[in-house]
Amino acid sequence: MAQSKKFEPLLFLIFVCLHLLPALSGRYFPTLDGPAHLYNSQLIIDLVFNNNTELTNYFVLNNEPVPNWMGHFILALFNYFLPAFIAEKILIVAYVIALPYTFRKLVLQLNPEGALMSYLIFPFVYSFMFMLGFYNFSIAIVFSFLILRYWIKNDQKKKGFIQVVVLAFLLICLYFSHLVVFGITLLAIGIHILYGILISKETVLNRINKGVKEVITIVLASIFPLILGINFYVKREAASEVQFLSNKQLIQELTEMKFLDPSYSNYFFIFFLIFCFLTIFLIYKRMVFFLQQSRRTATSFFKKHDFWFILAILMLVLYFKLPNMQGGAGYISLRMNHLFFIFWMLWLVCNHIPKLLSAGLILFVLYSSLVINNSHSKKSKLLSKDAVSIHKVAAYIPPGSIVLPINNSDHWIMEHFSNYLGIDEPLIVLDNYESTVNYFPIHFNHQDFPTIRIKGVENNVFNCVSWLSNPYSEKIVYAPYIMVYGQKINTDCEEELLNIIKKTYCLAYRNEFVELYHIH
Repeated sequence: MAQSKKFEPLLFLIFVCLHLLPALSGRYFPTLDGPAHLYNSQLIIDLVFNNNTELTNYFVLNNEPVPNWMGHFILALFNYFLPAFIAEKILIVAYVIALPYTFRKLVLQLNPEGALMSYLIFPFVYSFMFMLGFYNFSIAIVFSFLILRYWIKNDQKKKGFIQVVVLAFLLICLYFSHLVVFGITLLAIGIHILYGILISKETVLNRINKGVKEVITIVLASIFPLILGINFYVKREAASEVQFLSNKQLIQELTEMKFLDPSYSNYFFIFFLIFCFLTIFLIYKRMVFFLQQSRRTATSFFKKHDFWFILAILMLVLYFKLPNMQGGAGYISLRMNHLFFIFWMLWLVCNHIPKLLSAGLILFVLYSSLVINNSHSKKSKLLSKDAVSIHKVAAYIPPGSIVLPINNSDHWIMEHFSNYLGIDEPLIVLDNYESTVNYFPIHFNHQDFPTIRIKGVENNVFNCVSWLSNPYSEKIVYAPYIMVYGQKINTDCEEELLNIIKKTYCLAYRNEFVELYHIH
């Protein structure tokens, strides 16, 4: 037993290293929004440090302290003195290491004998949320684990100035990562305080005194990000577009744990069934114990760690009640699904699970995780080659130029691949969704951004292609460069547009994935 405990941390480290392989399999680790985050981190550098006047006519810094700064800050910090692909590697490697270890620290804080159950986190590393490029949400989960562990560790201790400062720093980092996770983390702490008061065996006065002190501590620590969060919410207009998923789809996505990886729903459905079985088993076991003990002495059915179960139920209610999309915020249901399983998992690890059951669960989880990681490695390696093909094109475009990208790929993850053009060079890539919403560091310059047109197309009658432009501007600029990437079969609309481009532009560069055209 002592020997196994000695080598178990080494086994955990080995699995962490194995989960680094997809991130290191290619030059880039392509995700849906990842290229956009890299491109905008380069824009931040150019706007802040290089005083690029060309860029300021098109993009400006958001002067509002919006929540989604953390991922961009980390990327910009390293991209300032390193190539973008290395900055991306540092961010992803740091996340892949931090997520399992912060979860493990929290698990061991909750249950010192629960080291084996900390392996449950590995399928969450390359979740669908992460593959969507939701770096800030993923980073926020790491900070949430750190905060919850720090709070619980100091639960019964007197919290002084140092504890409040440390907590305040972590909460500020969490706010600038993701506002929803920030709010849910504060909710978790609030429920922990309230539940602790309710189940405590101390006198009512002592319970209230302790509760008030804890509330004061968390309010003092969170006051600054709370003010920022309220200010952010108040400035947002009421969402005009709201979309809900059907109950049937919500149940399917819940049982198949689609927030992890939709293409491996068969594995995760088994995972879900095991979770359900363990929950029923633990509740039944506790009921039997409670009935036996209550005959002899007064005992409580509820345990201190049950507040995790309450949190999980709350997330489940929000999952079914909240819309999937509201205004600019999307994938809300996936986020709630993700958080529901995290809290459910934390409740499970607090309970005593027979070793045979826990060992079987962990073996299945690790096997599934490694199978999926192998798939990620292969896909990432192939997609990275296409990203490299696009990045090479930047060498044929003068700095400060406007590039109109046309996505001719049918792969969902390539929607923002054009942004790889500008991750190391100051280019105006007319595909920057972040600049069109109001919760990212870079803004579309509505005042100076001109109307962008393709030469030979006086009015954009081609609905099959869209790009950044300001239709209200009197200044008209013809895109000097057009980049077409991908190899799908064109529609009639796309074919007609490409024929016009080939007549009015000349081919400047071509590789196996990209064609670059320059205006005549």
